[in-house]
Order: sequence, then C-alpha cells, then structure tokens
Amino acid sequence: MNAIMNKIENTLLPIANKIGANRYLMALRDGMVASMPMMMIGSILLVITELPIESYQNFMSGLFGEGWKWFSDAGTSATIGLAAIFAIVGISTSLAVRHHKDTVMAIIISLGSYFAVLVQLDSGGFVANDFGAKGLFAAMIIALISTELYSYIVDKNITIKMPSSVPPAIAKSFEALIPAAIIIPIFLIVRFIFAQSSFGSVNNFILNMLQVPLTGITCTYGGIMLSTFLSHLLCFFGLHGASIVGAVFGPMLQVAGLANLEAFQAGLPLPNIVTQQFNDIFQTFGGVGSTLGLAFMMAFFCKSKQVKTLGRLALVPGIFGINEPLVFGLPLVLNPFLMIPFFITPLINITLAYFATAFGLIGTTTGVAVTWSMPPLLSGILGTNTISAGILQVIAILLSLVIYYPFIKAYDRKMLKEEEALDE
Repeated sequence: MNAIMNKIENTLLPIANKIGANRYLMALRDGMVASMPMMMIGSILLVITELPIESYQNFMSGLFGEGWKWFSDAGTSATIGLAAIFAIVGISTSLAVRHHKDTVMAIIISLGSYFAVLVQLDSGGFVANDFGAKGLFAAMIIALISTELYSYIVDKNITIKMPSSVPPAIAKSFEALIPAAIIIPIFLIVRFIFAQSSFGSVNNFILNMLQVPLTGITCTYGGIMLSTFLSHLLCFFGLHGASIVGAVFGPMLQVAGLANLEAFQAGLPLPNIVTQQFNDIFQTFGGVGSTLGLAFMMAFFCKSKQVKTLGRLALVPGIFGINEPLVFGLPLVLNPFLMIPFFITPLINITLAYFATAFGLIGTTTGVAVTWSMPPLLSGILGTNTISAGILQVIAILLSLVIYYPFIKAYDRKMLKEEEALDE
C-alpha cells in the first residue's frame, strides 16, 4: 500500500503543482470567483420571484400587481446578464496582478478589446446575449490575451514615459496609450476576419468550436466523476484539490450553470444536468470526503476520546461544509483506514444526484448561485427550486453513515487500544 501511495504521490504532485502555478488557469479561477457576488444578487432576486408556491405568487401579485417581477428582470439583467463583462474585469485584474501591472488599465484595454470584436446592430448597439453566458468563453479568452499583450508591451518598454512631476494617474494613462493603440486594432482585424467567415463573429466561432464542445465533454456524468475523483485524490495527499481541479473544470461548469440560469429565467427547459451548482450542491456534505455523517458517528458512536472529541468539534462546522478538523486532525489525509469511503462517498453522491435528475426524480439545478457553505436540504431546495432535491441530500447523508461505519469503527478500535496502552 505504501509503495502504491508513494508512486501516486511522486507522479501526481508535480502535475498538480504545475497546474497550481499556471497563471492563466489561476487567473480564470480567481476572475470567475470575483464575479460571484453579482451572480448571488441576481440569483437571490430570481429566488424571490420564482418560488414555486402558488399562494406566495398570488399574494405578491395582489400586493404589487401583475407586473411585480419587473425588479427581478431588471436586476438579473444588471447582474447575471453581464456575466461576460464581470469575467473580463476579474480575469484581467487577476492576471495583471500576477504580472505586476496596473490593473485599471488592463481592465480598460480588455473591455475595449472585447467590444472591438462584437458585432454591432444597425441601431449601433450590441446583442445582449454577448454579455451573458453565450459570450462568457470568448470574454475569458480575450481577457487573457489582451492582458498578456498589455503586459508584454509594457515589459518591452514600448510606452510613453512621463516626467516624475506628472500625477501618477495621468502618467499611467499615457503609459497605456501605446499598448492600447496596438491591442485594440489587433482585435478589430480579428473581428473583420471572422466577419468574412461562415461564423460571422468571433463569439459565434468560440461558442460553436470551443464553448459548446468543451462544456459537452466536461459537463457530463463522466466529466463530473473524473473531476470529483481527482479533487479528492489531491486532497488525500494534503493539497487543495478543489482549487486545483476547479481551475481546469470550473470555467466550463460555470458556463453550463449560467446557461441553465438564462433558460430558467426565460421559462425554457434547463439544458444541463452537470453545472457548477450541481457540483457544489451534491458532491459533498460536510466538506471534502462528504464527512457530515462521519462526524455524527464519531461524536455519538465512537469510544476513543480523540475520535469522539474531534467528531463533536467537527459536527457543527460540517453542517456548513467546513471539515478541516477532520482532514488534518483525524486525519483523513494519508489515512489508509478511511481512504476507501473518503473516495467513494462523493462519487456515490454524484451518481445518485445525476441519475435522479436524469430520470426526473429531482429538479435540475437552475443555475441560481448557492454557496458551498449553505447547509444541505436548504441548498438542494434553493439550487433546484424543488423539495425533492433537498430530500435526496438527506438520503445521501444517511447513506454516507452506512459507507463510513465499518471503516470508522475499525479506526476507532485502533485509537482506543492506543489510548488504553498509554493509560497503563
């Protein structure tokens, strides 16, 4: 067993460290996370207006009139509807910081670059869909390229240098002038090239050739099972697996979630079972390894003082998805006694949720942003707009009790013997 674990560790950790050090993946991850407050606000507005309770809907209509949902429509347009714009701001900021460049100028040039490739309407405006989920992948790519070009040009000193007596804000504006004069025309040329193609625009090309295929591969049962396994494999060796794996899989999962959210808002069928919300709501309960049931057993059914104390300490935080006391205190990291349930419990959670959704037993995740720290039952109901999903979460937690039971009892007996030996 030790030989196998050493082999996995020596093979896996260098790859994980390279992924964790990749500035583009980290910029994508951090940039998308930065847009979460706006996604949360839009989601809350949707939850308020779309609660599937007839008496509530009738009450609100009687109180505010039939058009009472106008504030939700306007609010979601100003938040969820601008997901691509927020992604550009977040990604450009994150990458510029890693290059030690001015973030404001990086954001401005990236926004200008994105608008440069958009097809304009006859009225002079833009297609609203380009600012939401359909333009998200293009926005990510353009933000990375634009910020990277900006950093490269500044590093080569192809800038206008102002005297030290000039105020910093003005000096930074002039410093960004030549980079902007180079970058914006590049994207205008790109726009012209794609306008001559059958795709008609850069966004249509990226949507059809990259976003849809990559989402179709990642946001599947196989894709979510792979990401769940890899995340827990890294966590087992003490790394932050969710952060590393999320940098690769996260952007596609978030795109799928936003597509569901737009469909939900429009009253259309939800296109994706696997989304970021599906991952957050159903993969684990109580933190990595899905240890809420484990903490309960440790607190009330184990005899070892150490195990029982850790269970009691971890139980309440586990309700909110925090289980560091178990990960590093029990520990779960590199613990062969608990390795099997640590891996298989989240995979079973995903399997149950996926096929329950596919067969219509629970609702599909609507794309409403539900934080990972929201307690189970509540997160399932809010994330799918159905009570059945919350019930499935409770069933999955009960099932985890059965899965963990023989393993934690064996570990408890081991720890109890060690404690008794010390007392002698």
